[in-house]
Amino acid sequence: MQWSGRDYDAEDWGASDLPNRCLSAATACLYGVTEAAVLAAGYAPAVGFIHTGKPLSFVYDVADIYKFETVVPVAFKVAASNPAGWRCGCWKCGPASTWAATAGAFASTSGRMWKKASKAATR
Repeated sequence: MQWSGRDYDAEDWGASDLPNRCLSAATACLYGVTEAAVLAAGYAPAVGFIHTGKPLSFVYDVADIYKFETVVPVAFKVAASNPAGWRCGCWKCGPASTWAATAGAFASTSGRMWKKASKAATR
């Protein structure tokens, strides 16, 4: 798989290459799971230590602890398995059967991430 580094345009999803779109989608999922864990534990998602000044600063702090051992490998695995013709299912790309595979690959690790994020949020 060819990857030249992290590069994406938040305003134009389709302009990014496949690995960057997979990383963005996986990271967004991780942030959602982490925010749920932070809120369930009763903490304020905006009170971060490393990240500051954002509504989800603490979420980003906790997510960064697990990002590189969880979602980054999954994102690259998905990108490597569908090098051509990948369609994310967004309004620009249209419906896609490969989106189910992407979601399935991520879901296989989401339970472990939820437990780890919950533990980190309650420490």
